Amino acid sequence: MDGKHVNIGAPANSGSVYFNYKKIFFVILLALVDANYNFIMIDVGSFGRSSDGSIFSHSALGKRMENGSLNIPPDSCLPGTNIEAPFVIVGDEAFPIKIYLMRPYPGRQSSGNDFMTYFNNQLSRARRVSENSFGILA
Repeated sequence: MDGKHVNIGAPANSGSVYFNYKKIFFVILLALVDANYNFIMIDVGSFGRSSDGSIFSHSALGKRMENGSLNIPPDSCLPGTNIEAPFVIVGDEAFPIKIYLMRPYPGRQSSGNDFMTYFNNQLSRARRVSENSFGILA
């Protein structure tokens, strides 16, 4: 999951709600993609000054994940093992830590810890799919 700022013209009478820290008017596209670069769910139209985490929390996707009504597949065994694991969303540092949402360890706290560094690298590889999906879309 990731968010993309889409540059727009200043909407009439919008004040600064679409105006972000880059001093440009944006609308935000929040999207959940699968491993094959398919957009599964999107939320578009949030104010440019909002964070990805805030948009997710207020979106239909975030609300349905929180109350368990999104029809996520049940836990399944990891390939080649009998270890059950849940399906999760992979996001960046902008998203909150949730049972169903994995995000990296904070930057400085992971330095010097081999596990945290390894985890962040693997998570970054998984997140690259969503970033590439936005690149393909653009």
